[in-house]
Amino acid sequence: MTPSTVEPAPHARRTLFLLWCVFAVAQLDRNILSFALEPIALEFGLTDTQLGLLTGFAFAAVFVLVGFPVAALCLTRSRHAIVSVSVFAWSALTLASAGAQGFAHLLVARLGIGAAEAGAVAPAHSMISDLFPEDRHASSLSAFASGANFGVLLAALIGGVVGQMLGWRWAFAGAGLLGLIVALAFARLAVEPARAVHGDPDARDALLSQTLRTLLSQRGTRRALIAFLLMGALVIGTGVWVPTVFVRQYGLTLSQTGAMIALVAGFVGGTGTALCGLAVDWMGRRDARYRLYVVAGTVAVAALFKMVFLLIPTPLVGIAAFVLSTFFSFAFWGPGFAFVYAQIPGHQRPMATAILLLLFNFGGMAVGATVIGALSDAFAPGAGDRALSYGILCVMLVSPVAVWLFASAASTRPAIAHQRSDRPGPVSARWSR
Repeated sequence: MTPSTVEPAPHARRTLFLLWCVFAVAQLDRNILSFALEPIALEFGLTDTQLGLLTGFAFAAVFVLVGFPVAALCLTRSRHAIVSVSVFAWSALTLASAGAQGFAHLLVARLGIGAAEAGAVAPAHSMISDLFPEDRHASSLSAFASGANFGVLLAALIGGVVGQMLGWRWAFAGAGLLGLIVALAFARLAVEPARAVHGDPDARDALLSQTLRTLLSQRGTRRALIAFLLMGALVIGTGVWVPTVFVRQYGLTLSQTGAMIALVAGFVGGTGTALCGLAVDWMGRRDARYRLYVVAGTVAVAALFKMVFLLIPTPLVGIAAFVLSTFFSFAFWGPGFAFVYAQIPGHQRPMATAILLLLFNFGGMAVGATVIGALSDAFAPGAGDRALSYGILCVMLVSPVAVWLFASAASTRPAIAHQRSDRPGPVSARWSR
């Protein structure tokens, strides 16, 4: 297959960069709590189960529910405006979290942040898919996803270093202020792209059922849906507890943990996500099946090294394994979404994004993070400081299933009836060789 000759619009890269910044501050406000779990637990006397609810269910429950009406709005409303309002709202709530006086206050704030962050990813993916030609979707979505790694870097620096020096409340205040700056920059400089497909306001109510029928009618997309559910547990569910593992199992201070994760997640993880996206698009031009085969391989490698990190608490071995795991952890994001988008009509992409995010965040935060916290409390009487690692390892047991799902989805044929009519190109030929 030859590369696309369609060039993105002149403002495409600027808007992509601003969306990258939005995703970064979203991950900052989402992950900064992970670096403050220990001091918050000590100040308010919370259990690991309560901490798991804050990092998991409280956020994910509203995030996934609000995502559906947001996806429907993307069909007829300005995606630029949706993102701008959302960034401002979650940043203001993060700033307000600095004044929390107990578990209930933090719980309410996390519910609000989760609802606001639902207005970021689906509109962003919709904008990116209209800004760039199809054969650049994996690399452009991977570039966007690498913002998550930079957001974790910021969370580590602000939550770890600032939290150690000035306290966790000042860390939350700094994160909220930075988000407000990004909200202003995005509102003024980002551009709403022309839509590939204009939505019909009368069809919004049926959009969810239509998209579900499209996704569930094909074996490949059915497997991708389950894979995203499991990847949520493997990446997000385990990831929110990694800083606590470094503090409890490796004996690092909060500032040491923050500095190290900032370097690893921000630079190593971001580089790995972006490079894997470029590699997948390059290989996919020869044979589209390679895209998900590469994804399956990265999932297996990331899971293997994360298990080494948990099982061997020797600092040199453990940190090296953590670095290698982080490099590959988010490589699935861009190619995974690009695979699903290639199977569905353009107007269904925002709702498909909401469905995938529901599964990803439900698996990661509502289930993964919460279950790990409960398992840690259950293992604590006999395992001590190793209890949290054992809880994470239990969740990691699903990784072979995720590998198989991605690999098997690579060779499935899309349903011809669901090939996109809004853009030219033999999509079915690309995915059915």
